[in-house]
Amino acid sequence: MKIITVTILVSLLGIATAGPIPLADDYVAGFVLYKVEDGKIEYVLLQKSSELDDWSPPKGKIDLGEDARMGAIRETFEETSYTEADYTPLFLKQIYFEYDTSAGVTKKVTLFPAKLTNLQKPVVLDPNEHAAFEWVGAAAAEYLIKPQYKAAFLEADIYVRAQESRAESQY
Repeated sequence: MKIITVTILVSLLGIATAGPIPLADDYVAGFVLYKVEDGKIEYVLLQKSSELDDWSPPKGKIDLGEDARMGAIRETFEETSYTEADYTPLFLKQIYFEYDTSAGVTKKVTLFPAKLTNLQKPVVLDPNEHAAFEWVGAAAAEYLIKPQYKAAFLEADIYVRAQESRAESQY
């Protein structure tokens, strides 16, 4: 599996230069969604209803006319009920990777870290898509997450820890 990290260039207005991605079942976007409570970083992983050993961050297929950011926002809402008001996307860090499925399709995945800011709102799952969710530390997430996502998750975790360390040092 090849993993590519992209730092998005941002214009003076703060608008990312990436455009819409062509519609296809093989383009996927989502967030490595985390929260910080009592100084501990935890990530949410969702268990797929149809494959109980498939745990991954909130993500899904990019729709026609969407770019990866828009797809990540929509999929996170559909899969967790979190809206943009509930978390802060860290769009400057974009993790892109590809992997081949057992059906011979090459999935093209873009993940962004995002920090949950509304710690009072619970995850609400669509039972047709997901059987369960877990908030877990990095070690447990590394163990649970589907193998195709592991390297991307570890890269996101390094970035998240660096961001949180910088935030702590400012206080």
